[in-house]
Amino acid sequence: MKNSFENRTGTTCSQSGTYMCKLHPAIDEVVIKGNHFPRCRQGAGHDTNWILMG
Repeated sequence: MKNSFENRTGTTCSQSGTYMCKLHPAIDEVVIKGNHFPRCRQGAGHDTNWILMG
C-alpha cells in the first residue's frame, strides 16, 4: 500500500512537515498544509513523489 504521506508534485499538502524527494533522498522541502508540493530542485528540476520524513 502506498504511504498516505507520499504526494506528487502539484498536489495539495494535507499535513505540514519535511518531505524528501523519492528519487533524490538528500533533497528535502518543508511543505505547509494547504500549499502545493514543488518540483524537486535537483539539476534542472523535475516532478516527483514527496515522502514525509520521520
